[in-house]
Amino acid sequence: MQKELEAAQIFALRLIKFRMRSKHELQGRLKRKHFSQEVIEQVLDLLSDSGYVNDLTFSKAWVNSRLQFKPRSRKLLAYELKKKGIENSIIEKTLTQLYLEKEEQIARQLAVKRISKLDGLTKETQKRRLSGYLARRGFSIGVTLKVINELVD
Repeated sequence: MQKELEAAQIFALRLIKFRMRSKHELQGRLKRKHFSQEVIEQVLDLLSDSGYVNDLTFSKAWVNSRLQFKPRSRKLLAYELKKKGIENSIIEKTLTQLYLEKEEQIARQLAVKRISKLDGLTKETQKRRLSGYLARRGFSIGVTLKVINELVD
């Protein structure tokens, strides 16, 4: 049992070394390595107590990274965090703190980058393509229309 615990700890720390992970992600990876549930729980408790695993810190880092490198809507960020196993209360807290009043600004930045690729097209085509582009990134129709009307007209 002690050898299995040490092996699980080493494996989990190796995973964390490459990037932050949520508890749910670590639990899944440890299960795939066929560690017992008891060992997995002990490792997760140990890593949580020592500060290596913290879902709130992870979710803030994830959202900051996404906003900087691959901007997405609040709804899509919440979906991604949910897939990572983050609790709804933590998702809401994170997105409220980091995404407050930024959705329209982010949509505008994405649209400005994209519109340069649409030069030479009619205004209707530009609007249609920008609308699809922003919709695929999860922005609401209200935000999308406001940004498109500002930029294209």
